[in-house]
Amino acid sequence: MPIGIVKGSEYALTYPEGALDRPNYLCLPHCFNPNFANQRGILYDIFEYYTKIKRQRRHHDVADWYDLFSLLIHVMS
Repeated sequence: MPIGIVKGSEYALTYPEGALDRPNYLCLPHCFNPNFANQRGILYDIFEYYTKIKRQRRHHDVADWYDLFSLLIHVMS
């Protein structure tokens, strides 16, 4: 799933927000989800829209909980 690469992937968790920013997502090697490599700009637009709607509705998804869990593990260690 392309959105899982932007947020929720091990690579994305190395970024401060737990998600890749647009420039870094667009520059990923082709091997990161090659089926959508030529559509990354559109996919990032969808991710931004999804994130905006999710915040407006105060919803959370699995990636949000994973970010929280990772933060707690880091703080407790």
